[in-house]
Amino acid sequence: MKIELQNKLIEKYPKIFKDMNKSPQESLMCFGFECGDGWYWLIDKLCEFFVKIYRQTGANVIAVQVKEKYGELRFYFYIAEASEETAMRIYNMVRFFETLSIQTCEVCGEMGVLYTSGWYKTLCAKHKNSRRY
Repeated sequence: MKIELQNKLIEKYPKIFKDMNKSPQESLMCFGFECGDGWYWLIDKLCEFFVKIYRQTGANVIAVQVKEKYGELRFYFYIAEASEETAMRIYNMVRFFETLSIQTCEVCGEMGVLYTSGWYKTLCAKHKNSRRY
């Protein structure tokens, strides 16, 4: 993801991305957001949900790693101060957005399809045809 988009997320959600400057032994967020720009809006909406949960329950989600794996968004995190019910709501929402990513072009954010031709990549028709996958 472009540094400008990463910075927007970090500035908008400082509590979630508070570990950006930690060492790799402490948090893999030091490597930045390891996915395409097209998933920016997914990460943004997911973080909006985390803020809502925090305001309702006090449960704080802290990102450990955000990346693409096998053509799908992966959002690894830990939760501070959450009941079991709240934790399940958070885990379910993260899984929902990860699943939504396999229908969202990683390059531009439009409707996409998961392509598996050696590499796994979720792309729209335009970006699928612009390179070999």
